[in-house]
Formats: sequence, C-alpha cells, structure tokens
Amino acid sequence: MWFSCIPYLFPKTIKEKESDDKQCAHPNCDEHVLLKNILKANKKWVSVTWNLIPKFFHKLAQGQSPELLWIGCSDSRVPPAIITGKKPGDIFVHRNVGNTIYTSDNNVNAVIEYSVHHLKVKHVIVCGHYGCGAVLASMGCDTGSPTIEEWIKNIRKIYTEYEFQFESLDKPDQITMMCKLNAILNARNACLTSAVQHAWEEGQEVVVHGWIFQLSNGEIEDLEFIVSNAEEVETVTKMAIEKVLHSVEQKEV
Repeated sequence: MWFSCIPYLFPKTIKEKESDDKQCAHPNCDEHVLLKNILKANKKWVSVTWNLIPKFFHKLAQGQSPELLWIGCSDSRVPPAIITGKKPGDIFVHRNVGNTIYTSDNNVNAVIEYSVHHLKVKHVIVCGHYGCGAVLASMGCDTGSPTIEEWIKNIRKIYTEYEFQFESLDKPDQITMMCKLNAILNARNACLTSAVQHAWEEGQEVVVHGWIFQLSNGEIEDLEFIVSNAEEVETVTKMAIEKVLHSVEQKEV
C-alpha cells in the first residue's frame, strides 16, 4: 500500500518551486517545465525506493509473476496500481477507451493470451468506472469521429438493448446503470476469448471478475460477476445484469 503513495509523500521543496517559477527560455516553456518535472519526480521516486527497498529494482529486473490481469479504461483518473495499493510487478495491465473487449481485437487478445498462458495469472479483472466518457458518448449522437464510433459501437448496442428499462431515470442515473452494464458485459467478453476458454478446458485456474470504480469516493465496487469456468458464464452474466436492473426498479418506486 505504501508504495503507491510515494509520489504524494514528497511535495516540492521551496527551492524546486522557485526553480520552476524562473523564466523559462524554451520555446514551449509550459510543456518543457512539465516534462522536466516528470523526470525530476522519477529521480526522486528512484532515490526513495532505493533507500526503502535496496534490492527492489534488482528483483524487478529478474522478471514478473503477477497474479492479476487488469483490463480497464484509459481514463487518467483510474490508475490501477494506485487505486489498489499495488507496486510495479503486481498487476499486468491493459487499458483502452471504455474498458472494451472485442474478440476480434488482436491487442486485447494478445494481452489476455500472454497473461493467462505465459504469466499464469489467476484473476482477470475487467474494471469500468462511473462517469465513463465512452459510455456517455455511446448514449448520445454520433461523435463525428469514425474511429471512435467504430470503437464504441458495442457500447451503443448495450444502450440500445437496455435503454427502455431505465428510460424513466434521470440522465446521471442512466449513465451509472450503463457503466455497470458495460463492465459486466465486457467481463463476459473476456470469458469468451479463446485464451480464457482454452485455459478452462485445460483445467487452469482462471477467475474473471467484473468491477467498477467510483471516482467520487475512490472505492471499487464488486459487480458480483465472478466466473471460474465456461459453464457459469451465461448464468452469472444474467444474474449480474438482473441485479443492476433490479436497482433501477427500486429507484423507480
């Protein structure tokens, strides 16, 4: 837990602040200072880590053996290691817009196959987050970007399928429900990838989870999507979706 807090434990010294405030001669001054400070922060992180755990980087260079694969959104506010209190080497990570899994996407398929078959991760976590921009875009008009439209097409399909079930809710609650459904159904997609299916056929222990992150309080919510074999996929998906829709009914009462 302490590891992910290092960047926040050492604020800039007065000397560093004064140095940043000096007139910058670089043609792109703001960007130059930003990048320079990132490199400074890295050196500070290295120094602190060396002092606290002298052999940390030596061990890090020997290889990785994470137990978790995290598939999440690219949103800058949802950094997996920090929100879970993990350190480098603990989580194998794949992030994209909307924590979306297409069985035809070679990128995510390569990540899942490598992590499941070579790293032997035991858990695959698909984690969405409330207020997701991809979900919000899928509930509105055409974004005007062919690339984005192609990417969020499956999220739009989810909205089209379930829209009538929560159309009586106000917009914020609709977005909340959609973010949950998106996480659940993409967790289902993870179960359907050839890598996970093959692992289950071979008797390998792999559990797929559906989670969601709350930006307003920093907490992760378990969406009760937990699948450990192929036979459970559709049943668990149905139950998790029914729970979301039941919460809609309670709001309407």
